[in-house]
Formats: sequence, C-alpha cells, structure tokens
Amino acid sequence: ALSAAGAWFSGLFSSSPAQEASTMSTSSAGDPHISCQSERSSSLAAESDEDLDDCLDEIVEQSITERSLPQCSAASSPPPPKSMPSNPAALSASTPKLDHLAVISLQQANGAWQLSSQLADMCGRSLEDLRSSLPLSLSTVPDAQSVWATLLAIALLENCFSHVKDEWELVVDKAMSWLKLALPPAVYQGIGDLRKNAVAVIR
Repeated sequence: ALSAAGAWFSGLFSSSPAQEASTMSTSSAGDPHISCQSERSSSLAAESDEDLDDCLDEIVEQSITERSLPQCSAASSPPPPKSMPSNPAALSASTPKLDHLAVISLQQANGAWQLSSQLADMCGRSLEDLRSSLPLSLSTVPDAQSVWATLLAIALLENCFSHVKDEWELVVDKAMSWLKLALPPAVYQGIGDLRKNAVAVIR
C-alpha cells in the first residue's frame, strides 16, 4: 500500500513543462479577461503599423514634391563680389587715413620732415603735387623741400589731430625750433603765411 501511494505522489509532482504550458494555454483560452487583453494588444500593434506606414508615405511624397519644384538660381547663388575701383585715386580715397603717430614717426631727430611718398599719402596728394605746391618764397631757401615737408606735417597734426594735441605738442615745438634755424630771418617773418599755404594743400 505504501509503495502504491508513493507512486501516486511522484506522478502528481512530475508533470512536464509542456503539459504545464498546455494547461496554462487552455486556462487562458477559457478566461475571458485574458482573451480580451490579448485581442487589444493585437489591435494596438496593427494600428501602430498602419500609422508608421502612413507617416513614411507622407515623407516620401513630400520629398518628391520638393524635388520637382524649380529652384531660384539668384536666391541660391552667393552675391557677386564687389569690384575694386579701377581708378587709383578712388582706391586711395577708400583707404583709411593713418593716425598722428604715423605722422610723428616720420620726423627726423633734428625736428624736420622729409618730402616723401608716405607724407604725400597722409596729405592725400601725390609726391609730385607736393613738390609743385612749394611756395615761391621758399624757392631760394636751402633745403627748401624739407622746410615745406615740415610745414605740411605741422599742418596735418594741428588740423587733423587736434583732439590729441597733448601727444604731439612737443613734436611741433621741436619742428618750429628747427624752422627758425633753417629759414632766413626775412622768410621766417612770413611763417604765418607759409603755414596757411600748407593747410590749403592738405585740404
């Protein structure tokens, strides 16, 4: 009797996984709540697939439409570069003027300036223009071109950079001292008129 009871208990607890799965499947099919949830999951999955297909179709259609539209070449191409002025005078006028430190840097140790192309550029003139504008009263003065260049440099500093007078005031004082030594007394008496002539040239 004990042997028969042991065999019965052994058979009760030794059911295979396949049998358990079959039992759960049968139980699920018989349970209306589990069956309903399964149907809802399948329905949602189907709706998601349909939405994804619709979205992909819309993207493809929009891409095809955009490619078929004509493109404006004027709007898509970059603007043409600005042409450089062919006139050298216009190019010079568009170049920013140098500051007072550039004028001061051309001064020599004795306080004078030399008539040079750099000074001519600062005056907005050509070197030949500065030479031809030499006042008649300086024609007989030794080193007349240096005298004239010094007067032009002084006119530049006083008329174009008056807002920084404290930075060049001593420079002009040194230049005036040199002019007093370089000019004959009779010519130096008319220094006021010479300075006016210089201002007229730089303007």
